[in-house]
Parts: sequence; C-alpha cells; structure tokens
Amino acid sequence: MPRITLNQVNKAIAAKFPGVELVKGNGYFYVAPTDYNSEMAQKIAALYQQGIYVYRLNDMSIDKWVESVEFTLKDNYQSHEHLREPAI
Repeated sequence: MPRITLNQVNKAIAAKFPGVELVKGNGYFYVAPTDYNSEMAQKIAALYQQGIYVYRLNDMSIDKWVESVEFTLKDNYQSHEHLREPAI
C-alpha cells in the first residue's frame, strides 16, 4: 500500500463531509471540526466518542479512514442518543 499523508486523508474526508477533519492525537486519531463555530462543531461535540483508535495513519487505506469517520459521525451519534439529556 502506498504511503498516505494526513493531508490526503483530510482531502478525502472533506469531499464527503465538509467541515470535518482528522487530527492526530497521542497514539490515536480523532474527528474535529474545521470551524468551531459551525453546526458540524456542535454535532462533533455531542458525539459519545470522537476518537478512532488506530496508531499509525498508514495502518488503514484512505477509503477506510473515510469509512471510519462516517461511522464516528453517524452510527456513533445515533446509537448513543439514549445517553443524552432529553430535550425540554
């Protein structure tokens, strides 16, 4: 598999999810908004889990990173709605 960069991954993520980027943490990656005053920033802040626990960027393909971000943004959010405070 050819070596990939964070810039390449973020370009692919932005094509499918504008306003979202992957950020490297210490031994993992996490989903973050590109604009902290956006609606997407609020959605990301409400996620039960924002991390993608993969040690090296090149441990997955670009397509797999995009798929992981999609899971983090959609399935993770929906499957943990019961943990949020009820709307008043």
